[in-house]
Amino acid sequence: LVVRQLGFEPVEVAVELSGKAPKQVTVTLAKPARVLDPVAVVATSSKDGLDQVGFAQRKKTGFGYFMTPDEINDRQATRMTDLFRSIPSLRVTPSGNDYIVESSRDATGGCVNYIVDGAPYKSLYPGDVDRLMPPSDLAAIEVYTGSSTPAEFQQAGSSSCTTIVMWSKFKVKKDR
Repeated sequence: LVVRQLGFEPVEVAVELSGKAPKQVTVTLAKPARVLDPVAVVATSSKDGLDQVGFAQRKKTGFGYFMTPDEINDRQATRMTDLFRSIPSLRVTPSGNDYIVESSRDATGGCVNYIVDGAPYKSLYPGDVDRLMPPSDLAAIEVYTGSSTPAEFQQAGSSSCTTIVMWSKFKVKKDR
């Protein structure tokens, strides 16, 4: 007979069986089961999330303007456009209760393209970039003017546009 109970070592007892009379056996589970030390599985990446999306590599090239997570945090912005005000190639102008982001390289404001987590974002109306996400959700920003825009962020017919690339903390953490 083998008796098992959670928390105790199994006990094996020899029992002589007979077809003539029932047999009653008492088994005492006295030894507690051996508890193994917990096993912790830890996975790490050799790259942080921004490295995986190419941010650090593009920053090394020297083309464009880059805002790191620490710089974004230090600005304590309440709107996305608050972050853009300090970027040399951008101009933020009021439009009613909202703000419009324009290229300061073009007297007429020029065109501005947005890329969010690697995908194009089309502004539906002036000022809607402030509703895209709170600045506290941003991990990094890249800004390119005209032909300095990397191929992966270029949009057809927009080679002279300023491109703002934004990486959310969600995307950067998810890719890790």
